[in-house]
Amino acid sequence: MPFISAFPMIALIMSGSVLASGSVLTKDTKNINQTNLYGSWNCKGAMQHKQLKMGVKFDYNIHFKKDFKSTGEGLVSFTIPNFSALDYQLSDNSTWKIDNDEIIYASNDLKLINVSHPELAKIINLEKLMPETINESSKILLLTKTKLEVQAKVDNKIYSCTKQ
Repeated sequence: MPFISAFPMIALIMSGSVLASGSVLTKDTKNINQTNLYGSWNCKGAMQHKQLKMGVKFDYNIHFKKDFKSTGEGLVSFTIPNFSALDYQLSDNSTWKIDNDEIIYASNDLKLINVSHPELAKIINLEKLMPETINESSKILLLTKTKLEVQAKVDNKIYSCTKQ
């Protein structure tokens, strides 16, 4: 999902994965039914950055439109040893396309708002640290009418979403 590469940067937006009921995908695109992607999806997950000793949890909703645009919003929580959780409201606007067995995103309007400790925004403004455009690609492992599963190129992790 568009937010996936943001997470490693800020500790993925996003992105993620989406699953639905239909055919299991193979490397050849004729099995990918792009229309299964249209609509709203919920993606939840967690990851641990061992070197930084930081955890990331996310609950993200993304809406894929027929015009190859998507919008998303959700909550991202960072846990750092000896500090209370940092919760951010995340939203973005992206473009997307399917190329072979990959979904490719370009997120150009990422917003991160610290909702747990807004006073820290003056010290650490993650939104200002992000590039203007975040490009991400993920291999589609499964796409049906109700589920999407992708493997992010940025970290090789598998992410799943369910249709809302």
